[in-house]
Amino acid sequence: MWKQTLMLALLVLLVSGCGLTLGKPSVTGTVTYRQRIALPPDAVVTVRVEDVSRADAPADLIGEQVIKTEGKQVPIPFTVAYDRADIEEGHRYNVGARIEDGSGKLLFISDTLIPVITGGKPTADIEIVVVPVGGSRAPSSDIVGIVWQWESLRDPSGQSDLDIEQPESYTLELRADGRYQIVADCNTGNGVYTLEDSSLSVKTGAMTRALCPPGSLSDRFVSLLGNVATYVLADGKLVLNLAVDAGDLTFVAGEAP
Repeated sequence: MWKQTLMLALLVLLVSGCGLTLGKPSVTGTVTYRQRIALPPDAVVTVRVEDVSRADAPADLIGEQVIKTEGKQVPIPFTVAYDRADIEEGHRYNVGARIEDGSGKLLFISDTLIPVITGGKPTADIEIVVVPVGGSRAPSSDIVGIVWQWESLRDPSGQSDLDIEQPESYTLELRADGRYQIVADCNTGNGVYTLEDSSLSVKTGAMTRALCPPGSLSDRFVSLLGNVATYVLADGKLVLNLAVDAGDLTFVAGEAP
């Protein structure tokens, strides 16, 4: 009799556990890229759902799936489960992906924000298109992992030259995970960037929307960063060259305010 009771109890626990797992909501879709190249057989795809509501802080992880491709090629299907209790209707959530080889070297990363879950955003049939990462985009890069403070703006014509009175109020940090963090006076933001050889592209990301004091360069700083095309290091300073020869932004290494 006790054996039957034990088996029944185990069956109830098993069914209950399956019910809890199956009952979890999830974000589903595929990870792909446009380049006609094959993934290495040991490639690993990581898909993350994050709370990106607070631009002044790192994103909060809501759910993650790590997929060993084992020779499979894109598109790679994914299902990222999350807890309903972690979702707040007024918050913003994003799904993104990265692909690494077996040694952990980053090969591809998503460079656009893909909203999900709240605000009528989808949770299914989502296509994440990742972009290749250049060989110089690595943690050892000479400009990654440094908080750069905006020192000046130089216009080729000399008509819009500008020296920044408080460089520590306008900063850019390129992180090794392919994301950036900026301080733009009274606002902060983050997003993704791509770096390959001397080319640099800073993608528009999440920003706070505080009203800065008169004379603030917050909006202008963010707009200029979105127009960066290349970079050089000169005398220990980071010089960001704007597209179509529109000028240069010069930064000095500093500390986050």
